[in-house]
Amino acid sequence: EILSTGKKMSGFASVDAHVKLRLFNFIPENYLMSFQAVTMYVLTKEKTEEKIVEALGKGRSFIAFEVFGLADEFSFSASKGGEVYGPGGISTSESPVQITVKSPQPAQIKLIHDGQVVTEQAGTTLTYNVRETGYYRAEVYLEDKLWIISNPIYVE
Repeated sequence: EILSTGKKMSGFASVDAHVKLRLFNFIPENYLMSFQAVTMYVLTKEKTEEKIVEALGKGRSFIAFEVFGLADEFSFSASKGGEVYGPGGISTSESPVQITVKSPQPAQIKLIHDGQVVTEQAGTTLTYNVRETGYYRAEVYLEDKLWIISNPIYVE
């Protein structure tokens, strides 16, 4: 896993529409379907170009393959002492840190710490009490197919 280098990185997603796409043994007649295959959610209150670019650069985003369902209600956060951190956020481990992943619909939720799955659960919510520093990110699967990928939250 590339994030295991210890460097803070953000994941991005986009489509490539200059080749013929085969999607689950179906060939779309036009590019519209392929452009809807992956969605990049950016977590910012202001929808200006400057704020969107800033949020993407800081990893305040997640990726969804919405052919499996809308992901607009997905959330991934860490809380500590009344403070809440989302993707791209940095928390210290001085007091207990709890991570919460919420899926828009029942799914298999996996929490990954420094490239290794530390816990997983079926349902709509997963909570985890952080035991180690490092980066944490979430993956959500529907019927064994990757649906949502979060950018990491860092615990230092």
